Amino acid sequence: MQRANVGLEEGLYDRNGFYFRQRRGHLNLRKFEALDMERIIREVDVDLLQQTLEELTFSKFTEHEIQFFSDKQVVKLFNLAQLTIEYLLYSQEKLVNGLNDLAKKYTAKKRYFVYFTIYEAFLVIALTATSL
Repeated sequence: MQRANVGLEEGLYDRNGFYFRQRRGHLNLRKFEALDMERIIREVDVDLLQQTLEELTFSKFTEHEIQFFSDKQVVKLFNLAQLTIEYLLYSQEKLVNGLNDLAKKYTAKKRYFVYFTIYEAFLVIALTATSL
């Protein structure tokens, strides 16, 4: 599916092709209530964060619905969102560092290739000149 064909009902684009999707469905409150936040932090359970990411991100959460949530539940959802964002920032940093490392390796290989090509051309010219 090409995102370029997606209309406003699906999401709003910015200049880079990223867009905010329409929110659908509701949070499964029981699922989130059962999460043990202390265990997630203690065990650095990023797999569980990954499992909850999509529902947390794309579910509708309106002023009307918040009346059905206790303060404790709202704080728990907010804390879960904080942990998820922290993990996403960490992941983003790792990706940027990895790309920077690859760019450095590419530049080094490119310099070596250019140097080797020039050196090889010089040898061909030198051998040709000596055989004349």
